[in-house]
Amino acid sequence: MSPGKPSSHTHVVVGGTAFQRLMTTETARNANDTTCEVAIDRSNYWIPQLYHQTRDGFETIEFENSVCCKL
Repeated sequence: MSPGKPSSHTHVVVGGTAFQRLMTTETARNANDTTCEVAIDRSNYWIPQLYHQTRDGFETIEFENSVCCKL
């Protein structure tokens, strides 16, 4: 991580809605909702953002929020 500076890559976070830059286990447990199909799964899944190179640059590859939760 590069606090205060541009990073060399980006991530996608899915899962519990309490995700924040600085968080504790208790913060994660207190999530009100989740983006996963399994409603009780309040864990957070941090994965690299995928990109597709086009003639004009790059476009992001969209994740289905439940993909990570089916592992």
